[in-house]
Amino acid sequence: MTPRLRCFEFANGCVNLVDIYYPENAGPWPVIVTIHGRPRTPADMVPVARELARRGAVVYNADYRGVRPISKGFPESIIDVACAVRFARATAGGYGGDGDHLVLVGHSMGGYVGSLVSLSGDRFAGPAGNCLADEGGAVDREAALPDGFVHVAGVSIIHDDLLLDWIYFGGSPAEKPDAWRRGEILNHIGGNPDLVVGIIFERRDPILGDLHATGLHRALREAGYDVRLRLTDEGTTHFDILEVPGLGERVVRMVEEVVARTR
Repeated sequence: MTPRLRCFEFANGCVNLVDIYYPENAGPWPVIVTIHGRPRTPADMVPVARELARRGAVVYNADYRGVRPISKGFPESIIDVACAVRFARATAGGYGGDGDHLVLVGHSMGGYVGSLVSLSGDRFAGPAGNCLADEGGAVDREAALPDGFVHVAGVSIIHDDLLLDWIYFGGSPAEKPDAWRRGEILNHIGGNPDLVVGIIFERRDPILGDLHATGLHRALREAGYDVRLRLTDEGTTHFDILEVPGLGERVVRMVEEVVARTR
């Protein structure tokens, strides 16, 4: 397993970087894109990314705008992660990956951003051609839709009285009503109907209430998605769920289950 650092934004220069972890022996391996939370860095996802690669996957651990420092990130964060998904599909073959078999994994705020990408991909409103995702300039808009998504201790509810959300959307609901409407995950359910979803959440998470997990699970299930929910009692810090060895091994197993269900 050898990590490599690549730039996946070419439209406006090098905006975002991704670490790629991959097995040394030939695949084809499933492809996994991991995204961190706010205001964190891709380092949070390294233990899970390394373990997934060790067990047989090409893993792209991506960064995105609007989370560090906490700043306006809408719609840039969604556009960036959709770009990372397309970049992974376009380049995975060079690392033994199967670009036609991709699962997105998001922790915390990455769960929110990943939900919007998974349901809407490049259909989510954003500047046309904002990210080319490959050096050749060819853009396959459907390629931004992952086959599966794993929501790890993730955000799924936006709050009109939370300053962090005001910053993220660039203003209050009264000032930016269109952004807040587009940023509501429930408004995108129905997109990408073949998406397979896994949700894993710590019941005693000190930052987020479990309604973020149970509400999303219920909405997706009622809409007919293949979705499964797993609530754990072990973690207490919001980040225990990423520890490998440790509770993060449950995340790895859930990702593998979603990979198998999308095969």
